[in-house]
Amino acid sequence: MMSGISPRGALSWAEMAIGYAALRNIGVPLVLGVYLGLHVMLVPVYDPLGSGAIAPGLYWRVAVRSAPPLGALVTFLPPDAFYSPRAPLKRGQVVAVAGETVCWDGDTMRLPAHQRSYARAFVGLGIPTPALPDGLAGCRVLHEHEVVVVGDGLWQLDSRHVGPLGVGRVTEVLTPLLTW
Repeated sequence: MMSGISPRGALSWAEMAIGYAALRNIGVPLVLGVYLGLHVMLVPVYDPLGSGAIAPGLYWRVAVRSAPPLGALVTFLPPDAFYSPRAPLKRGQVVAVAGETVCWDGDTMRLPAHQRSYARAFVGLGIPTPALPDGLAGCRVLHEHEVVVVGDGLWQLDSRHVGPLGVGRVTEVLTPLLTW
């Protein structure tokens, strides 16, 4: 009996046994690990519009099961009034969590506890700033299941324009692995 591939192109019994053992002991975990790593847990981030909300790179992503911590990079769905199924998820950073006071006025959103202010989009560009949603002007304390998310990009639709987001609208927490 010939070793190797037979003239008909079929593998011998020994080759199939060795191949099966290798696949079972090494190949399956390796292939599964690569597949999961590339398709389930890692997300490449690229921003063709240059909003600057998050640096381009590879990020470890974890589905949100509770309120994300202050400073976390997240992906989120804007409120239904601003949501389009064709638009990608928005990205930004959690800048305020439950119990913190956040203030909105005509052109800014302020976080008194952190002594930070965020300009609303179009400020300084000569384009009128969109009106705040009803009931958003003024200061309010965030409830238990609310967060404020802000992207670095001036054109980013985030809490500066729509107010606090329910934790259910935050879909993933992103941890940078490699950025460029």
